Amino acid sequence: MKQTPLEPKLTSLRFNLISMIPCVFPLTALLCLLSVYPQIALDKMLEFRSFPLMGNFELYFCVDRLSLGFGVLVSALYLLVMIYSADYVTDHRLKYYVLLTLNFGSLLGLIFSQGLLGFYIFFETVSISAYFLIIHSREKAALDAGYKYIVMMLVGGLFILTAILVLFIVPLDKEYLGRLAGISFSIGCLLKAGAFPFHTWLPDAHPAAPSPISALLSGVMIKVGAYGLIRAFFSPDFFGTTSEGSRVFSFESLRSLSQGAANIDQWLVSPALLVMGTGVLSMVIGVSLALLQKDLKKLLAYHSVSQIGYILLGIGIGKYGLAGGMLHILSHAIFKGLLFLAVGAVIFRTGTRKIEMLGGLWRKMPVTTLTCLIAALSISGVPLTSGYASKGIIFAGLEGNLPLEIIFILTSAGTCASFLKLVRHTFFGPPNSVLLNVQEVPASMYIPMLFLSLGSFMVGIFPGFVLKVMLSRFAPQPRLWTLAHLAEAFVSLGIGVALYAFLLRMGVFGFHHPQTEVSKQRRIVSYFSVDSLYNSLARGLFALCLKLENIQDRSLSVSIQMVISFLVLILFMAFIL
Repeated sequence: MKQTPLEPKLTSLRFNLISMIPCVFPLTALLCLLSVYPQIALDKMLEFRSFPLMGNFELYFCVDRLSLGFGVLVSALYLLVMIYSADYVTDHRLKYYVLLTLNFGSLLGLIFSQGLLGFYIFFETVSISAYFLIIHSREKAALDAGYKYIVMMLVGGLFILTAILVLFIVPLDKEYLGRLAGISFSIGCLLKAGAFPFHTWLPDAHPAAPSPISALLSGVMIKVGAYGLIRAFFSPDFFGTTSEGSRVFSFESLRSLSQGAANIDQWLVSPALLVMGTGVLSMVIGVSLALLQKDLKKLLAYHSVSQIGYILLGIGIGKYGLAGGMLHILSHAIFKGLLFLAVGAVIFRTGTRKIEMLGGLWRKMPVTTLTCLIAALSISGVPLTSGYASKGIIFAGLEGNLPLEIIFILTSAGTCASFLKLVRHTFFGPPNSVLLNVQEVPASMYIPMLFLSLGSFMVGIFPGFVLKVMLSRFAPQPRLWTLAHLAEAFVSLGIGVALYAFLLRMGVFGFHHPQTEVSKQRRIVSYFSVDSLYNSLARGLFALCLKLENIQDRSLSVSIQMVISFLVLILFMAFIL
């Protein structure tokens, strides 16, 4: 029977309505969290009944200012992404939305867990569900990227589990073992955050994953690492949370045994240096690699590495920096989520991620162009946007540290140059002849982008109000319209424009390099790549396993004896040292 022209539209509408059903979950969570804010605003804490597992092991949850803020951010972004996905994702929708809902629920479980055990369990659940979302297309590149992602996340989980085990076996007078637990937990969080040198999964996972998933990976999932660091090493009183010291495997136990301070301005030296050093390296290396990219999503991926560096730097420099770091978590979620959705719209209509194959899209896709431009201005730190507010507070927290201020300004300049390249060569300039029939994306895709654009301006114009909601009486009063702050912003933007012009003239962006030059660049990048180091370690471990396999007779009893002997040796060394 012949279909009428109306039937395909009705079928599409029916599929979109079905796709909207999962939006009920983040919408309900968002409304519930907003409804309890009046109680949290009075510095109260809502605690849920514990769920005993075995013996003293238990899961317990509570809502305080920190978890409430993250919960609202996560719920809002997942709601917008689910709406965006209605038209973007056309294959295996049921599986996609089931996994997305599982991932959302796991992330809320992690945020509201008030103990290390619950944090670890949901950390792994978030990673596993995200793995299946990354490999949604089942293409080889997606499977390879998913494999790298899940291996890195499992290693990160192993470091967090090691911290929990050390807390279980460490005597109270073995302070350096408690410090080891703090460093191990920090490394696990840095792996999840994608900070340098644990960033190698990001440039592979973002291009392979669907663009809505990339928005979530960068917008909220890598923030789990920053959230864990804030929860573990800053005083709970700062967020209206009472002490958990009497509970097994609590963040308070980790904080006290690793000599984390009760006062937020007093950090343990080793984790502070680890986090700050990692943050600075992530800022510089992330933006440097982003400048060389010709793939839209890889460029954004490396900027996720750079931007998480800003957050880690803020967390590591004390009270004022923490406020800036927390505001930048919100700011980055808004503008980076918006960037990935805008780039996803470009890919959805053009079918390519290569910058040199784009151009002149502003006439064809005006709404996408506008939203991407707003996000680019925000990440570059232009006044009145969220990026200007959060970066300005972090910069003020440096308190005249000249080397860090120079690094900060140069990194901001590199960010400006990168997004000048992205916006100009994607949306402006001469149009590509093969893109003449491109049109704007459906309303279900550009409406979430418009909401995020509005959010960027709201945070940028009212940062004091946002900080007051997040930190109550501990919120510093941001002074963002001083001559010093404006000078820092415009100096960074000026250097960024000059850097873009210089690199374009020198041919570093390489849109039309000869093949020999491209091959030479790839060899240099491969030689200095952290991936090469990890691959060498993996090959060495594989060779060692082959030799061990040849030595032992594959008897199950022998394997069990070796495992038990190794565990006994670890416990013995822990108590004797």
